Amino acid sequence: MDVECSTSARSKDFPVSYLRNYTKSAVEKRKVTVSEIDRALHNLFSTRMRLGLFNGDPTKQLYSDIGPDQVCSQEHQALALEAALDGIALLKNADRLLPLSKSGISPLAVIGPKAHNSTNLLGNYFGPACKNVTILEGLRNYVSSASYEKGCNNVSCTSAEKKKPVEMAQTEDQEILVMGLDQSQEKERLDRMDLVLPGK
Repeated sequence: MDVECSTSARSKDFPVSYLRNYTKSAVEKRKVTVSEIDRALHNLFSTRMRLGLFNGDPTKQLYSDIGPDQVCSQEHQALALEAALDGIALLKNADRLLPLSKSGISPLAVIGPKAHNSTNLLGNYFGPACKNVTILEGLRNYVSSASYEKGCNNVSCTSAEKKKPVEMAQTEDQEILVMGLDQSQEKERLDRMDLVLPGK
């Protein structure tokens, strides 16, 4: 990794000036060699040079006008979908409940605070999404009927509304529980001590 991440670099433990203040000293103390620094700089700048980013006014270069219309093109969205589909891991399907039948499942109960929150899907580092579809919206576009209950106010789930989700689970054909974490539980500089789902 040859990049100093400026987001974490602004913390009190790792100020922005860290490399400027200590790289020379590290070379003098032979903790790092000039050739190692040269290799890192080559890695960082050679691609930028191939892209023409040092060839004068960057707004007049070949790739200067790439915008959301190109990033969010149908071709790129199809590639993103292919990558997502290739990355999905189905850990267990003993009763062959998946994939859900479009016609055979009605009604469907969707339970969990993350089911209808598009921000939670983005993670710790993200740019603007081409489109945001929550899990609930995706399911409602797929099956004829899907009722929804949060169950908890947020993912920490310190207090849970159990009565309504239990009633839904007893009356609907299938239930989908959408659980997990968000950045209040885990992010850069906030690590968890275990893999247990939080709260109730």
